[in-house]
Amino acid sequence: NLGCPSGTVTAKGKGSGMLRDPGVLAAFLDEIFAAAPCAISVKTRIGYDSVEEWPALLELLSRYPISELTVHPRTRRELYGGSPHREAFALALKSAPFPCVYNGDLRTKAGCAALTRDYPGTAALMIGRGLVSNPALGREVMGGAPLSREDLVSFHDKLLAAYLDAWPKNAVIGHMHEIMKHVALQFADTQKPVKALRKATTLEAYEDAARRLLDCPF
Repeated sequence: NLGCPSGTVTAKGKGSGMLRDPGVLAAFLDEIFAAAPCAISVKTRIGYDSVEEWPALLELLSRYPISELTVHPRTRRELYGGSPHREAFALALKSAPFPCVYNGDLRTKAGCAALTRDYPGTAALMIGRGLVSNPALGREVMGGAPLSREDLVSFHDKLLAAYLDAWPKNAVIGHMHEIMKHVALQFADTQKPVKALRKATTLEAYEDAARRLLDCPF
């Protein structure tokens, strides 16, 4: 995974932090592919600081027998801001010797359809934040029913229960805050419950704010 832009990850030279030094990255990949007992896929951003890093990075990656390359066409510096550089993904489709998967800002069925229409060589789609916001998006893309309020309530309750089985309550609240800021995009008039979610420091306060959010106009 050469894609994670988190500061706590990249500071250790991991995730997209590995893109800062192509020599170190090449040595790492040499070691991986020399000893790999199975197929190896790679997920990457298109550079650390600049889009101009992408052609050289793509050439480096193309030296290896990668089974599948997933491209999030932003640099690490861009985090999740701005628009993805889809021309960088187009370059990968044109020149890479392995299947290429698109990742980045896929939030709707129409958006997924447009991506595969505009880039017909795309091997697959990887949906991240869009699937957190709409856990039925995969179903919709495959021709199934659209998202319902009941889907979101079920998603929330099952995830909360699983987190509570795994972590202390204070850690659960932090994780659920991150999830619910994406879920909130499916609702209207969410300012007050979202503010209450951010302020919640106990499980009881969190659950109250979450219920208020899930009851907002859908």
